[in-house]
Amino acid sequence: MAQSMVDYNILKRDAEANKTMYIGLLTKLKEANISAGLKSSNIRVVDPAMVPSYPSRPAKARNIGLSFLVGLVGGIGLALLREYLDNTVKTPDDIENLVRLPALAVVPAFTGENGTGRRGRFTTGSSLNGHEKRIELVAQHLPKSQMSEAFRALRTSILLSQADHPPQVILVTSALPREGKTTAAANLAVTLAQLGDRTLLIDADLRKPGVGRLLNMTDGKYAGLSSYLAGVSSLELVAVPHPVIPNLVAIPTGPLPPNPADLLSSHKLTDALRELRGQYKFIVIDSPPIMAATDAVILSVQADGVLLVVRSGETPKEAFTRARDLLTSVKCHLLGVVLNAVDSSAPDYYYSYRYYPYSYGYGPQEAAHSSETSHSHHSDDDSQSL
Repeated sequence: MAQSMVDYNILKRDAEANKTMYIGLLTKLKEANISAGLKSSNIRVVDPAMVPSYPSRPAKARNIGLSFLVGLVGGIGLALLREYLDNTVKTPDDIENLVRLPALAVVPAFTGENGTGRRGRFTTGSSLNGHEKRIELVAQHLPKSQMSEAFRALRTSILLSQADHPPQVILVTSALPREGKTTAAANLAVTLAQLGDRTLLIDADLRKPGVGRLLNMTDGKYAGLSSYLAGVSSLELVAVPHPVIPNLVAIPTGPLPPNPADLLSSHKLTDALRELRGQYKFIVIDSPPIMAATDAVILSVQADGVLLVVRSGETPKEAFTRARDLLTSVKCHLLGVVLNAVDSSAPDYYYSYRYYPYSYGYGPQEAAHSSETSHSHHSDDDSQSL
């Protein structure tokens, strides 16, 4: 009997527990049904979404516009920075502002058939004496070219610099090597000789001569200025007439001496110039660069006028002004400046020489010579093409 009561109580507790669990589950089920039946009243579709016709990113038009603006501003800024950092002499205005001297001539750079400037040495076949004709003598071989016209303008400026008595002894020099002073001196002498006046071209660069090579006078073949200054030759023997150009006589350097400055400082140079003044209407002297040697400063006091050659876009302004200061310190007469190798497409050259209703060009003979132009070996002296 007791065992039956125990089993009954156990079963009774299980039944009550199951009943309680069932009631709890039934309550939660009803709550879930009630929550599922409820609907939110504050949510509604305002406008259905539309598929865009083009992507929102990247914005190509905006990016292209910004790129163009940045490139334009950056390009202008780089150009201004480059102009600010460029300390070379390029235009006649630079010459006027720096040294207060006139630009007597603006010589364009030699332009080949492809329109590019050539800076080497050029030849055009054989001349009448069997030697190569060099394009450096443009006043003789290309008389209708713009370069020849520039040298004739230089000649006119010199002749009119002193109307009553133009300078007879003209020294041509530059601040640094490879600025074209030898070529300028030779072409100036040629243009003066073309007037019918006896003209003498003296190569006073006793360190690196260029006139003899430019005039096809083999180095060492002729006695020259050094021979006369050393007392081993006379002026009659060292003066060599040009075989093709009338009225042009040249005195080459001769053997290179060990003491150029001492020879040029001797009284024999003064005596020679005094004697030569009575024999020639014009005397053009080519000298070493001023910053490389003192020879040009020594010669400047012997000349009636000094021409300073500047290479456009290459001669530093500091070297140019220093050369001017060295010349003015000895009280020499500075005639002006020759601006050499100017880009013919530059605005300054355009407004100076292209305002004529015509342009200078090659004639039939010059065109033939120009078509035969060829390169020769590169040289490190100043007798290079303009």
